[in-house]
Amino acid sequence: MTRLGGTFRVSEASRDFFSRVFILYSLPQYWEDETQVGPNHLLNMLLTNLGKMEYPSYSIVKTTNIFRTREDVILYVNFFIHKLNKI
Repeated sequence: MTRLGGTFRVSEASRDFFSRVFILYSLPQYWEDETQVGPNHLLNMLLTNLGKMEYPSYSIVKTTNIFRTREDVILYVNFFIHKLNKI
């Protein structure tokens, strides 16, 4: 231990922060399981924000409204919240 010098105990919040930074800036090969799309998605977002990755541009053509009113949206959301609470 004397060869390494002093040591520090990192708080849990600081450790979480550095873990997130590591996940964002590390290579995608860090994750061996390809079914975990979360971290790769974060990396893609970071690369896009840095201008190192570009997605093709597209236009959205919306011809029909899904919900007629704001109240219809609220009813729809409340229905699914109620349904999920029963599970």
